[in-house]
Amino acid sequence: MEMAGDVWGAELQWSPTESTRIVLRRWRELKAHLDAESDHFVSTGEGIVATWLPVAKVALSLQLSRDQQRYIGADVD
Repeated sequence: MEMAGDVWGAELQWSPTESTRIVLRRWRELKAHLDAESDHFVSTGEGIVATWLPVAKVALSLQLSRDQQRYIGADVD
């Protein structure tokens, strides 16, 4: 199976107040598992990160994301 297409990433940041920030992300990237160099895959996904800064030196974040992995060169379902 050969995967064709562009590799890209997009991010939108919004700061509704001085102490909060919301980031929306989408991506399509070529990746590989560190323990198996031959297992390359295309990762397509999206995510959201919400960050709150209650004081100047502390930031609390919550990140949610999901991605789909389509392996290259193998018929894995």
